[in-house]
Amino acid sequence: MRSPSATSKSISVSAGLRSASRARCSGARDGDSMARLILAGAAAGTRVAAGACAATWPSTSSAAEANVSRSSERMRLSFRFSWGCLSSTSSVARRLPANQGAYHAPMTWRIRAASAAMLCAAAQGSAQAPQPGFADALLGRWDLTIEAADGAYPSWLEVRLRTETELMGRFVGRVGSVRYVSDIDFAGDRVTLRVPVQYERDIDALRFEGTVRGDRIEGTTLAADGAAVRFTATRAPALTPASRARWRAASPLTNGRDLKGWRPRSEQHPGCWRVQGGVLAATPPCVDLVTDATFRDFRLHAELKFPPGSNSGVYLRGRYEVQIQDDAGKALDPLRMGGVYGFVAPSAAAARAAGEWQTLDVELVGRHVTVVLNGTTIVSAQEIPGITGGALDSDESAPGPIMLQGDHGPIEFRNLTIAPAR
Repeated sequence: MRSPSATSKSISVSAGLRSASRARCSGARDGDSMARLILAGAAAGTRVAAGACAATWPSTSSAAEANVSRSSERMRLSFRFSWGCLSSTSSVARRLPANQGAYHAPMTWRIRAASAAMLCAAAQGSAQAPQPGFADALLGRWDLTIEAADGAYPSWLEVRLRTETELMGRFVGRVGSVRYVSDIDFAGDRVTLRVPVQYERDIDALRFEGTVRGDRIEGTTLAADGAAVRFTATRAPALTPASRARWRAASPLTNGRDLKGWRPRSEQHPGCWRVQGGVLAATPPCVDLVTDATFRDFRLHAELKFPPGSNSGVYLRGRYEVQIQDDAGKALDPLRMGGVYGFVAPSAAAARAAGEWQTLDVELVGRHVTVVLNGTTIVSAQEIPGITGGALDSDESAPGPIMLQGDHGPIEFRNLTIAPAR
């Protein structure tokens, strides 16, 4: 345990039964010193009323994980010894030979006394701590819809156990990749969480507060301008296939002449997508391009090319982005070429140099995706936990379109085909 500073430690002992006076003691610099102080009172016949002895040490030690209280500058570990704790310690002290005072007790006895006190402190702390099962109603994955002033947008949340009494989480916002939640609190049916910013501006953190009602959460979050806006969350579906997928014949997604069957995601930058010589191309500044048709399970084929430094992507069902980026020769990562953005990393380096045509084949069944880049399988039947940043919506149970990312960099596609499941 970390040694406390002399200015921030104290032990106060209230005598009871055989001692009417109140004694105050200080200077416990370590566990052995604390044991001597406890034994001194016990050997003198002093019994302590409940809660009368408290030792406060400014330490982050986890040796006795009891009553941890946070402050903005430090963590304090508070021990509270009850009448029963110290009366049992007193019985240990009274077993000492008559010629041995508490300060001369063998180390074994001192360790036993200190251990008894610390175990009692832990027991009392655990009575106030969350119990296993306290957050079962919150655990799992959630699909969020946030009602912002400029329109609703999707997000995603996963809550897991760090320990049986502590929570951890991951979050996907309007843009960007998955990130860890910094703080989660859950009591009764109320949940509050804080998420570090990623690409958001004019705000120091994303904050959510809501009420869990069965498979739904309703609450508020702060927008970038500080205004409170409503959000709802529903439990994400498992998307477990009922049977092995069988595939229809592949059909083209473009006619090679115009944009029939496609629509821009927004009305900004009209004409930035064009079809020429059978090639579908985006020239920045541009927007994403979305199919009119929607799909559930499918096999997608595409040939693509981009200039050095460019960035694009293919959104499966409009929700899960397979990254397209100039990453030839770079280390593998979920944010790079062929990965499911932020979630699933490619297992092999198969990207070609910018300026070359490359092939991309993707199979999506339920939540499981297989990605083949330039003939090499780089993702094999991996689960996609949730939506990625930039998704059209968070309704994961519904079929969705194919969306080509056009708002980042130049990109060209040709021979786009899709084979839906039967």
